[in-house]
Amino acid sequence: MGYELTKGTKLNNRYVIECTLGSGGFGTTYKAMDTLIDVPVAIKEYENSSEKDRKVAQREVKMAARFYALDGIASARDFFVVDSISYIVMEYVEGESLKKYVRNYGTMKGEDVLTKLKPVIESLCVIHKEGIIHRDISPDNLMVTKGGSIQLIDFGEARNFEEQRNKELTLVYKRGYAPIEQCRQRGKQGAFTDVYSLCATIYFAVTGIDPDDSVERMIADHMKPLHEFYGTGLSEHEIHVIERGLFVDAKDRFQTMNELFEMLYEKKDLSEFSGKANADKDNTTHHPFNTAHIMREIDDFYDKKNGRKKGRTASKIFIAGLIAVLLVVVISVFQNKSEINKRPVVAAPQTTMPVTSVPTSTATPYTVTIENYVGLEKKAAVENLKKLKDEGLTVRFQTKYSKKAKGTVIAQSIPAGKTYSDVSKKTLRLTISKGKKKTVATPRPTVTPKPVPKKSKVKFNGDLDSLS
Repeated sequence: MGYELTKGTKLNNRYVIECTLGSGGFGTTYKAMDTLIDVPVAIKEYENSSEKDRKVAQREVKMAARFYALDGIASARDFFVVDSISYIVMEYVEGESLKKYVRNYGTMKGEDVLTKLKPVIESLCVIHKEGIIHRDISPDNLMVTKGGSIQLIDFGEARNFEEQRNKELTLVYKRGYAPIEQCRQRGKQGAFTDVYSLCATIYFAVTGIDPDDSVERMIADHMKPLHEFYGTGLSEHEIHVIERGLFVDAKDRFQTMNELFEMLYEKKDLSEFSGKANADKDNTTHHPFNTAHIMREIDDFYDKKNGRKKGRTASKIFIAGLIAVLLVVVISVFQNKSEINKRPVVAAPQTTMPVTSVPTSTATPYTVTIENYVGLEKKAAVENLKKLKDEGLTVRFQTKYSKKAKGTVIAQSIPAGKTYSDVSKKTLRLTISKGKKKTVATPRPTVTPKPVPKKSKVKFNGDLDSLS
């Protein structure tokens, strides 16, 4: 269509557009009023709809409509086509995305997150039993309502993984939340795919930091473990469960959403989790020196992402060959050293040589990341900052009246996620809430009126001379 619908536009002789909610690759989403039943709805518009787009839209609305009665799921209400443009009418969720909520109000306590997500996870258990996976769970697609509940939206990428077991599924890549199998051409997807995305979302909600990309983690996993964060509000058992759900290799994760639910809410022992026994076998060995495996995974991901045909580029083959040559050289050096060590040592005549001091090299400081401290109590923030203060970071505190509880961090001068190689010359200022400002009514001063002197009365007897 190329332009947004204006306020007051009526669609399908029923829905009146009120405002634009957002735009994406598919098109635009509007808030509208259903004049037939007088309730607000969300309408997703598929721009330049082709026959393929219409089928995608119809599939989405059918999937979402099937789960109308489930808690924590924003369901579909209607589907229609106007001037070759497809429209999906969805339940309107009044609130903001979990991503915006955390950015605006700070991290959430783990207990609160798990309580609000419980209906969503229970509903996902039902959806997975129907053979359908969402494939796009992230803080952007979880809405925090004004009532405080959380609802899952957008079934545009949902697929029936049972029906497409032997087919390649389309690439869905959301950095930090898409597991490695969604970046592979031959990656098998299943309920464990949604398990990873959901656990990544919980990680973000309690830390305020997006998880590292799964492709990068496969090559070298440097993501900060959840148990190293202070004040998440999660028990040790819950932390281990979420970390298990974030394993890069799908075989090591919980294979069903029901397993994750039992571990989180029924507190089942992790030793009962069978892991690899229930998963599809993958003959590829994940080893740091398996260059063919690493190059194939990277090549598959970028080929799929950029729409190229399968096959490695010449540059990647050259890199793989170069790595192999370097490995051969390293191995030969170690073998030569071992041969030298085996030879008998012959004592040589000792000669006194002048000793020249060699300056020691200074180690390059490693990269540190500033975490999100907004929403934490001052004590918890100070505890989290100990390591950075040891690295030389200067921390300053200032106070300000706000609606937040007294002692809560409400702002930080360096944004979360910012990385530095050296923080010794950096200063982080945290603003601490003083609570609501108390207004004291100032009493008005009482003014005592001065007494008015009484005027003496003079009687008039009719003689004017008597008044002079």
